[in-house]
Amino acid sequence: MTMCENGCGREGTTKWYGEGGVLAISHGFFRMWCERCIIEEQLKYALAQAERIPGLRTELAELGAP
Repeated sequence: MTMCENGCGREGTTKWYGEGGVLAISHGFFRMWCERCIIEEQLKYALAQAERIPGLRTELAELGAP
């Protein structure tokens, strides 16, 4: 059994490559993580992106209508 390389103590079942994409995984730049750690990381990323929405709307309004 491979342990989650994120250090949670659960079994690492999935290759996690973060934002590295296909090139990273094809060159072996991944770590074995459990599904829970992956979902937690994806949620953290999604929340950070959601925080950008008000600023992006403001920038878009400042640029004016098409």
